[in-house]
Amino acid sequence: MLFAFVASHINKKYRLFTLLHAVKSVLENTVLCDRIVISISLDKGIDSVVLDILKKEPKITLLYIDKPTYQFDHYLNIYKNISIDNDDTIIFLDDDDLYDKNLIRKVKENNGEVLRFMMTSFCDAPKKEDRKETRNGDCFTLDTEDDDNWHITEYFQYAIKGHIFKEFFKKDNHICKNKLHKPIGCRDCYYRDLDFGSFVYNYTKDIQYIDEFLYYKRMTT
Repeated sequence: MLFAFVASHINKKYRLFTLLHAVKSVLENTVLCDRIVISISLDKGIDSVVLDILKKEPKITLLYIDKPTYQFDHYLNIYKNISIDNDDTIIFLDDDDLYDKNLIRKVKENNGEVLRFMMTSFCDAPKKEDRKETRNGDCFTLDTEDDDNWHITEYFQYAIKGHIFKEFFKKDNHICKNKLHKPIGCRDCYYRDLDFGSFVYNYTKDIQYIDEFLYYKRMTT
């Protein structure tokens, strides 16, 4: 089974629309995943109508948390509530990013333990004149530099097997110990993302590379 995991805290109204566009990019892939799992929380005052929209899609499993929740606590919620087999494949999607239409097909064609594909960034209205920009449909793409210090930590550009995801969240994992089960600030949340990216990157020396831009990361301007 191939899962797409989305961890989403909606703190501004526009993020409702970016979330829907993100999910749409999964559903419009040339090959579909088996299941989209979204763990979501909303700030007070945010209209929950988006939850009703998402619930109507048969491929989506929606896990709702009734308080503001950081990204990796959402992944912990998925870990606790979704049955994941060791040989399942997991891909990740931030709630304001997009998949290329061929991402899922490429992942299924290259069924390795850890796959790493290329990421490019985009924004709807670039403001800095010094950025290298190329027109792509209704947005501008900003190619990221080929810098391992950047890419190692960006776990969104990995497809991994289920046993790797589960290993990260085991209680005896030294990376998560004393980190995952306490209130955190945004800075702690950022370092947790780095921990997971490094964990995946260092899990095996046999990483398969797909030399194509398949993940589009939205740049906030």
